[in-house]
Amino acid sequence: MKKTFIILLCLIICFSLAKSLTPEPLYVENSFSENVKTLSTLELINDTDINENHHMKIIECLDIFSRIYGRQYTEKDLGEIWKDYSKLYNFPDNITTEQKVILCNLPYDIVLNYEWDTISLNSYCTQKELLTFCVRAVTDTYSDVIYSELYEYKLQDLYNTAYKKGLIDVNNTKNNNKYITEKECYNTIVNMLNVEFYVGDYAGVKKYKYIDVINARLEDT
Repeated sequence: MKKTFIILLCLIICFSLAKSLTPEPLYVENSFSENVKTLSTLELINDTDINENHHMKIIECLDIFSRIYGRQYTEKDLGEIWKDYSKLYNFPDNITTEQKVILCNLPYDIVLNYEWDTISLNSYCTQKELLTFCVRAVTDTYSDVIYSELYEYKLQDLYNTAYKKGLIDVNNTKNNNKYITEKECYNTIVNMLNVEFYVGDYAGVKKYKYIDVINARLEDT
């Protein structure tokens, strides 16, 4: 009887330890107003004309990514810059000046070059598309093997990675074609800004968080 009790006690202790060592989910559900305040303070969005039920277009999502490093190019710079960029990338035809500014300031690995042939900037953005942009933005770049994941993500792999990075609270793919609302988009972006990932090459690697980079940039301006 005593032996059974000791075994049972050991099992309870082991279970408690295992539970305590299990990492808490990284995903955070903030209120819409909190996310709007965060993103507007970081100068990633305009806090005018806000509507949490508004369905985001792809160009509106890309606009946020184009502001992460600060806009290097403005409308005044578009002349030669746009000529150079349109030679390198298969950008869509017949786009507005503001859209050109967004695309010229977009980090190069958010949308892959071959995807420009089929992407429609004014289409509503699906959950899968937003998660693809976000996962690419926070993929570790110090390994050729890991970096290659940017190119071909199977749907479930994409969701598994997004879940591990804390971009979503469940890795269920059933809503992958659902159009995202402003509320959903902003919460995903805020979570992405707090993801810690590795940047570098064989010369050196460092941990990286977009929120730290943006705050440092804003302090210098």
